[in-house]
Amino acid sequence: NLRTLVGDINAYYTVKGEFGTDPNIAKWKDITNVPLKNHADVPITNQSTAQEVSLYIGGTRCIGVTLHDKVGVLPARIQFYTKNPKAGSLCQQVLAAEPIKAYTESKILEALPGTMAIGSNTRVYSK
Repeated sequence: NLRTLVGDINAYYTVKGEFGTDPNIAKWKDITNVPLKNHADVPITNQSTAQEVSLYIGGTRCIGVTLHDKVGVLPARIQFYTKNPKAGSLCQQVLAAEPIKAYTESKILEALPGTMAIGSNTRVYSK
């Protein structure tokens, strides 16, 4: 699901060139059909991409995702959050897998851990 989500985000951004701003901000449902939930554990319906959403594994919130348009020298980017004190063992196993770490441990700058440039499917490191 994470790989599909990243692919869907990249495809959307390639076509549109931005996620938009109010009142024309993109909706998660227009970008992907990967099942996502908000922090109230409710499946997303009409949430905008300005809101963080989460991927659940085994019923546990494991990976949070936010999107950012290009700003100044920073590229458009996806930011992943994996800090969940309630994460179960299945979630921890998934987060430890190398393919998942390639996303969640990416960084554009030291100040932006867990961040991948849109259009990239590999780790992006700071210099």
